[in-house]
Amino acid sequence: MPQSKKPLIQPVDIDLGNKQSIIPGPDPELEITVKRIPVVEGLGKIIPVCEPFLGGNEMQYVMQCIQTNWISSAGRFILDFENEFAKVCGTRYGIATTSGTTALHLALVTMGLEPGDEVIVTEFGFIMHRIYASLYKAKIILAQEENFKASVNEILKNVTDKTKIVFIANPNNPTGTYLSKSEMLNLRKKLRSDILLVVDDAYFEFLNKQDFNSGLDLFKDSANVFVTRTFSKIYGLAGLRLGWGYCSKEIIDAMYHIKPPFNVNRAALAAGVEAIQDNEWTKRAIEHNTLWSEKIFSTLKKSKIGTNEPAANFFLINFNETKINSDQAFEKLASKRLILRKMIQYKIPNSLRLTIGNKEANEHFIQSIGSILK
Repeated sequence: MPQSKKPLIQPVDIDLGNKQSIIPGPDPELEITVKRIPVVEGLGKIIPVCEPFLGGNEMQYVMQCIQTNWISSAGRFILDFENEFAKVCGTRYGIATTSGTTALHLALVTMGLEPGDEVIVTEFGFIMHRIYASLYKAKIILAQEENFKASVNEILKNVTDKTKIVFIANPNNPTGTYLSKSEMLNLRKKLRSDILLVVDDAYFEFLNKQDFNSGLDLFKDSANVFVTRTFSKIYGLAGLRLGWGYCSKEIIDAMYHIKPPFNVNRAALAAGVEAIQDNEWTKRAIEHNTLWSEKIFSTLKKSKIGTNEPAANFFLINFNETKINSDQAFEKLASKRLILRKMIQYKIPNSLRLTIGNKEANEHFIQSIGSILK
C-alpha cells in the first residue's frame, strides 16, 4: 500500500501554563493559552514574514566589535547612536533601548508607577502597553474606541486624580487607524500637566496623510510627552532589538539612572547608526509598502473582506461579510503557507491581521485569497 503523505501543516499543542504567574496583574489577556502552532514540513521554499537585507556595512561593524572586544552595551557606540538619531530627528536628547517596547517600560518606571495608580490605554491599543503597566499593579483603564479608532473624548472621560500615564500608538497596532494632528494636540492640551502622554511612533513612516504628524514632530518641545520609536518596522531590524525614545532632559536623566547597564549590544547600535543614514533604504521601503498596500486593499474590497484604509504596513481584516469565518480563513491560508495573526488576545471577533510582505508573499496572498472564499 502507498504510504500516506503527512499533512503540510502539523498542529502542535503548546500549553504555556498559567501566565498569571509570569506576568502579574488583572489583565484578561494573560489567561490565553496558545494552541495549534503550525509547523511547516516538506516545503521547498519558505515565504518569510520579514526578510532582512544585510548588504551594507553590517559585516564591517560586527568585525569591529569582535576585534575591539566591545560587544556589550558600553563604549562610544551608545553616544554615537543616540547623537546620530537625535540629529536625524532634529531633537536635542534621546536614549537607546533594546526596543521601542523597552522604552515604554522605562517610561513606567520613571513615572514611579505604584499599585493603584491608573494608566489609560485605548480599547484595541498595542497590548504591551497594558502588560507592562500590569507589572506594577497599576489599574488599567480601557478607553472605548469608535469604529476601531481611539477617541480623545473617551480618553479624557476616563481621567481621574489617580491617572499617571496615557498610552497612544499612532498609527495604532493592530487596527491600523490613527489620530489626526489636531486630535493629538487637543488630547495633550486637555490632559493635566502631571500626566505623561506616551506616543508610540512605531509605524509613523508608513503613513502619508495631510492631517497626520508623528508624535516627535508634534511634541518635540513638550516636557510631559515621551515618544518611542523602533528599528523593527521600517528598518527591518527586529532581531537586533533596538529602540529609541525622546522626551525632556529631566526625564532622560531619570531614565539613565534606572536603565539597565547591559541592554543594547554594540553590533545593534552600529547597525542602527548605519540604518538611519540609509535614506535610500527608507525611501524604497515606503514605496514598496505604498504600492502593495494599495493593491492588497483593492483586493480585499473586491473580495468583500472588511478592512481599514492603509495607514501602516498591515491590515486588520474582518470576515463578517464572507462565507467563511476568520478561523476557517486562517486554516485555509496556512495550508497555502500564509500565516496571518489571530486577534484573540485583542478580543476583536472574526478578524485577522495581515502584514504586507515582500513581492512574492504579496502576490501569493492576492492569488490565494479569492480561492479560499469560494
